[in-house]
This record gives sequence, structure tokens and C-alpha cells, in this order.
Amino acid sequence: MIKLLTIVLAFLSLNQSFSIEEDKFLENCHAAYDEYKIVTNEETSCGDITIVFGIKNNKYYMSAFFLNDSSVSLNLQYFINDKLKSTFVLEGTVVNSYGVRVEENDKVIVVIHHASQDIKYDFEVNDLINMELIKGTGSEDFPDNNYEKDVIKIIRLFILFFVLLSIVLIVIILYFYKMRKGKFNLVQKPVVDVENEYYEEYGDPIEESKESVQQVNKQALMDRYFEEYRKGDITEDELNEKLKRLWWQDDKK
Repeated sequence: MIKLLTIVLAFLSLNQSFSIEEDKFLENCHAAYDEYKIVTNEETSCGDITIVFGIKNNKYYMSAFFLNDSSVSLNLQYFINDKLKSTFVLEGTVVNSYGVRVEENDKVIVVIHHASQDIKYDFEVNDLINMELIKGTGSEDFPDNNYEKDVIKIIRLFILFFVLLSIVLIVIILYFYKMRKGKFNLVQKPVVDVENEYYEEYGDPIEESKESVQQVNKQALMDRYFEEYRKGDITEDELNEKLKRLWWQDDKK
């Protein structure tokens, strides 16, 4: 009876060392990991922190919980082999970070980044693997993390967006350039297409013969050219060039 009472009191004492939020965090870890170990559970000058190492599907992960007791905004960071891996931003008073992937030979540093100090915890993954682990159910996926701030991913997304936008603009420019080149030939033709130019300007004189049409067309165009010259729309050199092109075909016959 005394032994049973001692066990119950010890269990209650253990439970009292965790907050309600921490209890939920550990329940989630137990449900997500096949095996796990609480490697840190202590109270700091900023608040309570719990760090869990675990194995899921033969892969290694770190998870962490932090309860902020200070009035200063904090965040929790993971450094893998001295390189920043992830930063989890405080939401309300709690940081939850589940399932940060690590490798067998990695050195892991978990940092509580405070305005006045950094609280660090160092781990060698090989050492954690060799610890005695607790059996979890491994039946659930990792829960959602706190907001993860990843500046590198954001920059990459912006670069990708501008690259794709540039490609789209280049395609559009090439398309309209090709359309314009097809519609407005920049190479000057040596002979004026008299009939077509006349039809566009004055309509189709369907009752006249082809030879008559050509003469009427040329006369009409010549009159128009002189009118443009009188109005100052074209220069004398431009007028002479138009007249030369207009009658060039007959001169060659």
C-alpha cells in the first residue's frame, strides 16, 4: 500500500513539473514518434523549455516547446552544423516546433533568441541515438508548427517570380514584334502596287478594264501625291521618289 502511494505521489509530482501546454506537446510527440527521448526540460530566465529527440520511420528529428514568461518577444532557432536551419517565431506565449529533420552525424544547436541574451543547447545526434528511448505510438503525423520564418525561401520565391515574369514579357514582346514585322514590311518595294493602293483609297472600280483601272489609279495616286506635297505632308524629294516608283513599271516595259 505504501509503495503504491509512493508511485502515485511520484507520478503527480512529475505531472506538476509540466504546464498544460507542455503536456499537450509531449502527447503530440508520443503520438508522432516511434521512439523518443526528452533531452531537455528546464526553466530558464525567459521561460520553460522542453526539447525532444525522436525517431520516425528510421529518420531522426528534433522537436521543441517553449513557454515564454517574459514580456519580450522571443524566437527559437535551430542550427545544424553551425548553419541556421529554421527560425520559429513566437505566437502568443508559446513556441511549438515539431519534426525538424537532422542526420546521424549532425551537430544541433537549439537557441532561444532573447533581446538581451541567447540561451543555447548543444547536441550530437549520434549521442542522442545511443540514449535509452521511450516507445511512442508513431501513429500520427507531426502537428503544425508555429510560424516558421525562412527568409531564404522568401527570397527564392521572389527571384522565381521575377524570372517567370521576365520570360512572359519576352515572349509577348517577340510575339508582337513578329506580328508587326509581318504586317509592316520595312523593305521598300521597287514597284507600287497601283491597283491595291487605289482600291484601298477609292474603292473598286469594277466596271473598268484592267488597263483603264491602272491608268486611273496612277493618275489618282499622282494627284494625291501632289496634294500631299502642297500641304507640306511630304518633301520634294519624297514626292519625286513616289512619282518615280509610280511610273517605274511602265518605263521598264
